[in-house]
Amino acid sequence: MPALRSRPEPSESDRPDLNPAERAAAAGIASSTGLADRIPLPSADGSTRLTLPQARPTADALSWLQPLPELEWSLALEGSGPSVADSPADARSSWVHFGAEQDVLDLYRQALAAGADPPAPWWLRAVHHGLLASRSAGYAVEDALHAVLAERPGWVFVPWAGNGRSCYWEYTPSDDGRAQLPTTIILSENHRGFVLVLPAQGMTPVPPVPLTGVDELRDRLTEIGSWRVA
Repeated sequence: MPALRSRPEPSESDRPDLNPAERAAAAGIASSTGLADRIPLPSADGSTRLTLPQARPTADALSWLQPLPELEWSLALEGSGPSVADSPADARSSWVHFGAEQDVLDLYRQALAAGADPPAPWWLRAVHHGLLASRSAGYAVEDALHAVLAERPGWVFVPWAGNGRSCYWEYTPSDDGRAQLPTTIILSENHRGFVLVLPAQGMTPVPPVPLTGVDELRDRLTEIGSWRVA
């Protein structure tokens, strides 16, 4: 759980001439960037989104609490759409997907600067490192890859492994009883072509195979589908 600043001593909180913001400044606490106020959260039934201030108790009651970048980032990753997804587009349901792109990038960088290693979609890390021009460019890669695999039987789309994690695709025929993990395709900012194939894994680890992009994946899909644990 992210650490929250403990309740201040009376000398900090009981001075009637200071409002909450002035008290925080006097205590040397940086004010919030305001990004949290723009992060919509899912309501209890998932039908509507509330902004963070609406979801918080009253500011007066908790004026001594200061938003932390790690906490705000965790809230930003919370999904508000359906619990299942059949395509990358269906899985884009959190604030990192529909919030203003620069706000998303700024909050991610604040979480990084706070010393955290926050989970984040591959495309956001790629934009942060200057490898992708925009979030939409990452979506284009995901959608093109999914379109190729959707045409071939046996490939299953897996929306996420956890909040902020990237989607991936598994080839179920490669799980023939000898494999501990089936052949899997992931997207990663650690490779210029972004597309990585993880061959079916047995007891002996097999290194990932980097591809130059979706076009090479299309050309080699029959070969990739033939890979089995030796």
